[in-house]
Amino acid sequence: MKTVTQQICSNGFPMKQPPLSGSLKRYTSADMSSDRYDFSEHHQLIRTLLEAGKLEEVREEIRRQHDHAVSHYGESSPEHSFALFNLGEWHEAKGDYEAAETLLTQTLHIRQQTLGEQHPDTAKALGSLGGLFNKTGRYAEAIEKHRQALSLHEAALGKEHPDTAVSLNDLACSLLANGNSEEALTLFERAAAINEKLFGMSHYQTALCYTNAATLYWQQGYRDQALSILQHTLATTQNLLGNTHRRSCGMQLQLAVFLGENGQTTEAEHHFVQALSGLSQSLGDKHPDYALAQRNFAQFCFRNKRTNQALLLLHQAAAVLLETLGAEHEDTRKTIADLVMLSLMHMQDNEQ
Repeated sequence: MKTVTQQICSNGFPMKQPPLSGSLKRYTSADMSSDRYDFSEHHQLIRTLLEAGKLEEVREEIRRQHDHAVSHYGESSPEHSFALFNLGEWHEAKGDYEAAETLLTQTLHIRQQTLGEQHPDTAKALGSLGGLFNKTGRYAEAIEKHRQALSLHEAALGKEHPDTAVSLNDLACSLLANGNSEEALTLFERAAAINEKLFGMSHYQTALCYTNAATLYWQQGYRDQALSILQHTLATTQNLLGNTHRRSCGMQLQLAVFLGENGQTTEAEHHFVQALSGLSQSLGDKHPDYALAQRNFAQFCFRNKRTNQALLLLHQAAAVLLETLGAEHEDTRKTIADLVMLSLMHMQDNEQ
């Protein structure tokens, strides 16, 4: 009988092999069992493709890495944990959060047993689980995992290491989602300062941390400064990752929201449309991130008296969120509440 992980690995990746391109051609099935196969190099390539959002291109490479790790190193090996980590993040990127949690939890367990509780790779597994919990609305658990990861990274790598900055930013995101904006801003600014010192302003991690800080500057009333930061970080991220990368689209969506709230409706709509188009290309229109973008656009349409369009967007978003996140998730509940409220208002308007 297959284990849960084996079932996920089998079910999550179609058997049909897509055409390989570029450096991926080096890792054919024949190469996997030969002396030419370099596990570490292949892992770095997979990480690069995952970060770039090339989910279809990377899926068979992750399967090969997983099969090679199990056959050559065993299911309890650190190598297997790296393959499971990639599988987990692939499923998370596809919106399959249940499978992702199973895989990332197993990753953490293996690393704790083989690498130790204090190892930086154990910290990365904690951080990845924390990010998943944050996406699924389990903020207290997310904060706990991110605090553990940050503590481990600071102890093992130092307070100004890039991985420490990632942990600071991740913890701040969970704190912000849980309503602790004061501590979140302190951590965003600290992470941004580390990345700026290490990499400069034209680096994705620097742009990400300043984007997150800008969200809080906006809430504090510093609108001009927040818009200026977002326009700069969006241009930087699009230049580095491309216009349709999910991270670029996320920043563009945030800029669209701010512009809409600032009364710059023409510019706002342009960015909403561009962000939705990019997310559709990179993630598909059945992904929860796409649905949340639709909800944001629906709120913009409603404020601009385009009620029918807003209702259509909310109907589509609610259906996707119910399917992917479930009825109890905070984002699902908020979207359905918006839909119900807007539907009632629309009915009242028609009766008058």
